Amino acid sequence: MNKSKKSAERRARSFTSALKAERVLLCQVGGRNTGQVASDLKLTKTALRDWVLRSKIDAGNGSNGPLTIDKRDELARL
Repeated sequence: MNKSKKSAERRARSFTSALKAERVLLCQVGGRNTGQVASDLKLTKTALRDWVLRSKIDAGNGSNGPLTIDKRDELARL
């Protein structure tokens, strides 16, 4: 497959929060690592890894640096 055809096939996709949460759950309880789940679902490892990290942060289990989505929304509101 040539480079231009590959670029044309990879378009930005958007995913709902519910779908992301479902994919994250597969990583947490499915006995497979993030790379395996990403490959099975035709996602990039980076995107899925970011979703897993975001879910940990939003659950209060991430590092102290990034804000949760709720905190970001509150900051934007203020």
